[in-house]
Amino acid sequence: MKPTSALLYASVAVVAGILGLGPLAFPQWGGLALLSFLSLHLSALVGAAAIVFLVLRQVPLTAALSVLAAILLMRPILTAGTASTVRIETATTLVWLNAQHKRGAVEQTLALAKDQQADIAAFAEMPVNWEQRFKTQLADYQCQEQRTDRNGERIVILSRQPCLDQGGHPVLGGRETVRWVDLGGGLRVVALHAPRPFHAENLAKWQQPWSQSDVLRRNTTIAEAGNLAADAREGIVIGDFNSEPWSPALKALRRVGFERVPCGAVWQPTWSTGTAVPGFAIDHAFVRTGRKASCSIGPDVGSDHLPLILHVERKSEDALVAEQR
Repeated sequence: MKPTSALLYASVAVVAGILGLGPLAFPQWGGLALLSFLSLHLSALVGAAAIVFLVLRQVPLTAALSVLAAILLMRPILTAGTASTVRIETATTLVWLNAQHKRGAVEQTLALAKDQQADIAAFAEMPVNWEQRFKTQLADYQCQEQRTDRNGERIVILSRQPCLDQGGHPVLGGRETVRWVDLGGGLRVVALHAPRPFHAENLAKWQQPWSQSDVLRRNTTIAEAGNLAADAREGIVIGDFNSEPWSPALKALRRVGFERVPCGAVWQPTWSTGTAVPGFAIDHAFVRTGRKASCSIGPDVGSDHLPLILHVERKSEDALVAEQR
């Protein structure tokens, strides 16, 4: 092997190790978290470069880039899934949307919730004065949990059932990025809007495109949402996680007994970048491990996010008591 080829392969091995193991070993470091977030997009770019060098008959470069593309794809493939279609006879149905402060998006999502006969509709980034605008639709919901913070996430949970308890949970910085309601049957629904840890607009200012503090706040928000849901007999966590399906940040929910319900393939975005760059799957739903659930991505309603439609098995009181034994 030529010295240049050996150096190339060694360099690829080091880079592959950083990309593959770095985000798992150091999940709080923003730079590695960004690389993890972009794994799918970077693998496509590296794979395209490998094809170019293959055409140019640059075998060492082709081989090295192919290995790198495979490493980048490994974690997305391990979390790959399609929209789950488990048959559920008796279900609790939820509709979720980050509304991007758009009234039209809220209106269409409330119509979608009605069409789906949803028990719960949950939102983030609700527009100002949304209660007055949708007074007629809100009459269908006996419980409304909300955060009326003009500069905050404005997370709202609407339930057709009366709430037994409800509230918010401040994370770092004092902003309530998590809201929750307790319903009958020991069910707690937790909705979250995790802080955005990456800021592409900073590149134009020659600044780093991630915020270390926001990475920490995002991870803390996700962990706290999982802890809140785990405190109840039955729990559902749904929202805008600002995390890819293979993010190490989501392990916090798995550690407390929750699993992600795939709403589509990992390359199916729930958020659009508004540019030629493909979007990202950052809206997720989690249920108790082993609980039957199905999820799908809803139609475009005018937000930069797409809605999620989640159906979760609803167990009788006797069955829930039996599981506790």
